[in-house]
Order: sequence, then structure tokens, then C-alpha cells
Amino acid sequence: MKSRFNFAVRTETAGSGSYNITLNSNRYGTTDDGLKAAYSGQSPAPLDKGFAGLFLQGAGNLNIGTDVVSSLRNEFFNLKYGILSYNTDLTVRNTVFHDITSVPKGAGYNDYANLIATGKAVYAQGGAVDIKGGIISSDPPVVFDNCHTGVHTLYTSANVEETTMSGMTNGIISNGGAAADAEWNNITASDRGISTAFLSGVGAHLSVKYNTITLQGNEKGIGIGAGGSDLFPQNEGTVQDNTVTVEDGATGIGITTSNKIQVSENTVTLTGDTPLFGIKVEGGDRNTVNCNTVTNTGSGNNDGIFAIHPSRANFVCNTIEGTARGLQFEGMLAGKQKANVAKNALQNNSDAGLLLGTDAVVGEQRHKGNKWSGGVTKALHLTPQLADLSLFTVDDVEETEFMPDVIVPQDWFLNEPTSTATDGNCEPGVTCPIATEPPGDVALDRKIARSELGGTTYQAAQQWLAQRRLYEKLTEEGNAYIGDPDFDTFLTQAQSSGLSQYAGVQAGIRQLGGMSENDRIAAVANLLSQNSNLAVALLIKPMKNGQ
Repeated sequence: MKSRFNFAVRTETAGSGSYNITLNSNRYGTTDDGLKAAYSGQSPAPLDKGFAGLFLQGAGNLNIGTDVVSSLRNEFFNLKYGILSYNTDLTVRNTVFHDITSVPKGAGYNDYANLIATGKAVYAQGGAVDIKGGIISSDPPVVFDNCHTGVHTLYTSANVEETTMSGMTNGIISNGGAAADAEWNNITASDRGISTAFLSGVGAHLSVKYNTITLQGNEKGIGIGAGGSDLFPQNEGTVQDNTVTVEDGATGIGITTSNKIQVSENTVTLTGDTPLFGIKVEGGDRNTVNCNTVTNTGSGNNDGIFAIHPSRANFVCNTIEGTARGLQFEGMLAGKQKANVAKNALQNNSDAGLLLGTDAVVGEQRHKGNKWSGGVTKALHLTPQLADLSLFTVDDVEETEFMPDVIVPQDWFLNEPTSTATDGNCEPGVTCPIATEPPGDVALDRKIARSELGGTTYQAAQQWLAQRRLYEKLTEEGNAYIGDPDFDTFLTQAQSSGLSQYAGVQAGIRQLGGMSENDRIAAVANLLSQNSNLAVALLIKPMKNGQ
């Protein structure tokens, strides 16, 4: 393709039908002689780059591959966008994208792209995307080099495998589709390696496996991220067997407001000298972080695994070596059920192997087989008056490494013999046990129902979060405490405190995705009315038993 164009190939939605288009062994790009001059009213103005190699709207099925005679690869270069695809099923093989970079707003935002930011090598909205290279298979390679974003999909099922991405700001971004598969990719990026969010629909699928990611240059960057929001959490999925290297202050793997995500057998290496997180879990329910290895080879003030407000979470059989803090928990982890902290190897952690921050609670942990080693080992709880809600019971006669050298407060750890050997043998990639849902904690649930959690800085907010989760568990998953006066009183008070009304609005919002458009419109109007009638003052005031 010559240089003087805004589009190499452009399709428009016209009528209805199914189309199968094949484009093999082509070059789409802007060369040094520039674009032809703008004519009156031309939009977008040509400036110094062509607009897009392919601009597809309702094109049916489009396949990009190799001509059997020439065997030449496809090439997209020096463009604002490589492929812009709307409501089209797109298959890409044996293709190279390079120098698809962002340009100033005035030069890159226009009616054609519906204000999609420039620099996308592949942007797809609607339809399905299948991009596959040849890192481990016989397929020809798909390469991305010096592009702002490699693949960005929205409301699109995405499969991106065996690609090589270098010099990227973002590698793969997939939001709102029914499936996101990213496997065997090799990505070097500054902001995001692989990021998925808000996958939805029946049988929504998430699989991020066997990728090698190097993250560099952005303190807010993330190697692999998955998540949603409190009302629309990411449900189920696997992040497994990935290798992530973080060269500057950032997060290796981050899971935000997700349910039943399995983060397993990944290797994260922290090399920078700024604050870093190996694995970070924020909110969510029933997530599992097991059999991962986090190693710090730099000097950063970092956390191997950091968790804030996760419910029913498993942190099992992880090895954390050389970080400032091995495991750090913040916030209320209870309300539905406690966390499970077991069989972790906390090695050479300079500040603490285990740190519970202000007002943090994980629930009782009995003979879980966590081991501390290397130098002076420490376990610290920053709110001593809550330590009894996160009591660790160990047998240091069975294994001296079960007991840290320094424990604050001292009675946070209880030394108690056990007649049954603690199963602390697990090794990432070799013997990785399946983490099951943590058992219930009646004593902790009772304190939540009675507004007796205590705490200091975040007491009211923590109590509200815990009571909201407890109410959801009892009403949506079955009440195991029927006839118990504390829980009966709690459920009765929830009707007048605003808690039940708030939970009703949340449940209604979660149901919107499965409705028809007309039903959804009516339901939204009803939810807006319910929301406007919520007693805001009562919602932030924890219920007190008997009041």
C-alpha cells in the first residue's frame, strides 16, 4: 500500500448479510513522502500519518494471513491505528505491527474512531478476535513493536496467543467481553502487560497463562491485572504459570474486586528500588493465591503479597523471599468468612514476614504451617486490641520455624502442641495443594453481628463493611444461625437500619446483565428510586445489638 491514504481498506455497514474477507501478505503504512494535501472539509486531516490500515464495520469475518505463493508477512507501520474493528470477527496470523504510536489529541481524535485514543495496533469492539503467533507452535509469528497498545478489545471475546510485544505502553487490554484468553505471550511494557476487566455473560471465561512479562518505567503499572467493581465483580478465572519481572515501582499481579480467581504457580521478581507489590488483592470474594513465588532482588520498600478487604480468600503455599514484608493484610477480611493463611514460606523479610495493618482482621489460624526463616523473623499487628480476632496457634516443638522470633503483641501467637502433624510441605510447580474455602468463624461472625469488632482508625467503616458482607451471606447463601438471638436480632435490625435496602439495590444491579433491554430500562428506573430513598445517615452507622 502506498503512503497517500487515510485508510488502506475501509468497510461500511450496508444492509445485512454474512461476508468472508481474506487479506494476505499486504503492507499498510505511511512512508516518508507524506500524505496528499487535505481537501476542503476533509476529516480527519491527513497530517503526518495515515489513519488506519484497516477500518472494519460489520464486515462479517475477516482473515489476515499469508499468501501461499509469496509467503510474505503482513505489516502495519507508522499509523494512528493498525486495525479498527467494529462488530467483525477478526483472525490475525503472520503479521507485524510497528510504530503505531499515540499522537496529540487534535491530530488523533476524530469522528471515524469515536474518540478512541490513538496508538492501538488492534482495537476491536464487538465480534470476536483471534490473534495467534508462533512462539511455541508452527504458526507464523505475530509481532508488536513500539506501539502504544498492542491489542485492546471492548465487549469482544478475545484470544491472544503466542505473540511478541516489545517497546509497548500496554500489551493486551480486554474489557467487557464474554471471554479473554491470553497465553504464551512475551510482553515488555511500561503501564500494563495484560489487563482484563468486567468480563460478563453466561460462562464468561478468563485464562491468563504461561506469559512472560517485563514491566518497566511506571510506578502505577501492573504486569497482569484482573478485576471489576463492587457491583460488577470479575467472576471466576485463572492466572497461572506466568513469569513477571517488575523493573520499576509497580505491581506484578493485581486482582481487584473479583470472585473465585485462581492466582497459582506464578513467579514474580521485583528488581527496582521504589515501593512495589509482588501480588496485590483488593476486595472480592473466594479468591485464591497459592503456590506463587515472589522474589525481591532490588532494594524496594515492598510487599510480597498485599491484601486489602478480601473475603474468604486463600493465601496458601506461597514462597516470598527478600521483600521488606512477606504478607501484609489491611482492612476487614471477615464478614462472609475469614481468610486462610497457610503453608507460606516467609524468608528473609527485613521488616516483617507477616504484617497486619491498622484494624486488620483475618480470623483465627490454627496450625497452618506457615514458616519464618532468615535473620530475625517478625510478625507484627498494628492494632494489638484486635489480635485475638486473628490468633495464630502453632507448635514450635514440631517445627521451630512455625514461631517467629519477634511477635507484637506477644499473645498474638499461641504455642500449643498438636497431636497431628502440620502439613507444611508444598513447592510451587511440584506439589501445589488445592485451596478450599476457609471454614466459618462463629466467634468472629458473632462479634460482627453485635458490632463488637473494636479497632481504632477505621472502626466504623470496617464494621459497616463486615456487617454488609455478613448480611449478604446470611440472606443469599443460607442462614446457619437460625434461632440464635444475636443473629436474629442482627437480621431484624437490618430492616430498619438501611442495610437490607442497600443490599437490595446491590442485588438488583447485579441482575441487570441478564435482562432484556426493555426489562433493564424498567429495572434501572426502579433501582434509581430505591437508591434515592436510602437512609444515608444510617448506612454509615454500624448497628448495635439491642438498639
